[in-house]
Amino acid sequence: MLCSNVAKLADFGYATRCLDTKGQVILSTNFCGTMEYKAPEAIRCTKPYNPMMADCFSLGILLFVMVTHEFPFGSGNEIRTREGLLLHYEDITQKKWRPTGVIQTDLKLYCLLCQLLNPEVKERITARQALVQSWLVD
Repeated sequence: MLCSNVAKLADFGYATRCLDTKGQVILSTNFCGTMEYKAPEAIRCTKPYNPMMADCFSLGILLFVMVTHEFPFGSGNEIRTREGLLLHYEDITQKKWRPTGVIQTDLKLYCLLCQLLNPEVKERITARQALVQSWLVD
């Protein structure tokens, strides 16, 4: 989408309300989506999760892919089997991604990715917090 000559990313594939009429988060039970971009809480499929925080993890994946042209935790058929998915989930929860390319030399980008790709939802930054990170602001 273009807004005031600024390109913005949008994906309405599984769009749903995230807040109720009182502004409280509506937890998601939708476990569909592209495996490479899914947050660990959406991969587990064991309990409803905060979709906005899962989107922040996905944003971290997208940012990583945009700057490195590769996925931080693997991709393709290797994660499409039960065993592969378990290994994929383990890599995410153990933070097994490596700073490559520009991420190795840009500390601000590295810090932003660490915060977005945090497998702990309570420690992951929100979209609002991401927008004020120095890598995006400077």
